[in-house]
Amino acid sequence: MQLKNERLVLFILGAVQFTHIVEFMVMMPLSNQLQKVFTITPAQFGYLVSSDTLSAGVTGFLGVFFLDTIDRKKALFWIYVGFLIGTISCAVSQTYIMLLLSRVITGGFGGLIAAMVLAIVGDVIPEHRRGKALGVVMTAFSLSAVFGVPFSLYLTQFFSWQAPFYFVSVLGLPVLLGILFMVPSISSHMNKNEKQSKLLPLKMIAKDDNVLLALAFTFVLMLGQFTIIPFIADYMESNAGFSRNEVMLMYTIGGGLTAIAMPVFGRLSDRFGKPKIFTIAGLLTAIPFYLVTHVVSSNVIVMLIISSLFFVLNSGRIVPATAMVTAVVTNKSRGGFMSLRSSIQALGMSFSAFLSGLIVYKNADGQLMNYHYVGYIAIFACILAVYLGRKLKMVNQTVG
Repeated sequence: MQLKNERLVLFILGAVQFTHIVEFMVMMPLSNQLQKVFTITPAQFGYLVSSDTLSAGVTGFLGVFFLDTIDRKKALFWIYVGFLIGTISCAVSQTYIMLLLSRVITGGFGGLIAAMVLAIVGDVIPEHRRGKALGVVMTAFSLSAVFGVPFSLYLTQFFSWQAPFYFVSVLGLPVLLGILFMVPSISSHMNKNEKQSKLLPLKMIAKDDNVLLALAFTFVLMLGQFTIIPFIADYMESNAGFSRNEVMLMYTIGGGLTAIAMPVFGRLSDRFGKPKIFTIAGLLTAIPFYLVTHVVSSNVIVMLIISSLFFVLNSGRIVPATAMVTAVVTNKSRGGFMSLRSSIQALGMSFSAFLSGLIVYKNADGQLMNYHYVGYIAIFACILAVYLGRKLKMVNQTVG
């Protein structure tokens, strides 16, 4: 289909991603605070992160059976409503168990959000321009780091740890209206004259080695970054001596540089090829993976340079990687595939957060220990992702 107001629709999709990512990412720098408020261990905090992503994995798998039978706009609207309900539930949580259950609700709907956003972009943007479009939508990640997370942490200083969740809930209301009034109905993927088996998407995936490879590629990508991310703020505070303001500065600078870099990675991917740009960025990412988990310096400038390098290269490689994955299927089955891909992605994040929670611990002085082992796992996954990515094949497809 020919998309009218393409920039506006991409902006709304980016706003959907922004609120979703802020809500998820703000949990990471709250690690220290939540451990004190609820008197929990690093492993129990890891459960908060992994419960969110595990729930997303379950709903993402279930989405395979129905997302390609529903208008994309309607699906996105009601999924986003559920996400906002879960976010409000987090805000009113008074106990660890209630927060844990709220994370399950939020994660369940949040996992489907990513699938719908990517399916819509894949359906309406031609492959030769998709890298640039995804660069725009995925800039939401860097904007959440440069504004959303620092501002949310700023709110915690003056109010409480719940304040960021109230903030996302309020911010989500105009985004919901944007979906309702600005995003067009998208039903070109639906074949009204053909009844398909509910198991068809899974049968298609099971028979296609390229699709299975794309799912393995997605899991390994998450293993590379989400072993590190859940405890990066805690590590900077507990080991490098960062203050809360310096943690906010880390996200602001890293996110700002990423906001500039991601569209650049998108354009480079369209011009020189997604696999080539991913390979280069993927191999370079191993450097900050090592530095951010091994170098401990009291020099704030040094640590900010390392963390910024981590944000830029890690986020940069995700742009061509996502464009590559959206191109392994046609639009007829993209919704179901992207839902399953989101499921695998969430399971990878859940497993990674759970694994790192088991590896790291706090010593008597309150320092985070064994973080360097997490770095070794991430580096291995980073290199493995490059190997798998080079084996992916993109299919011939049309838009609409």
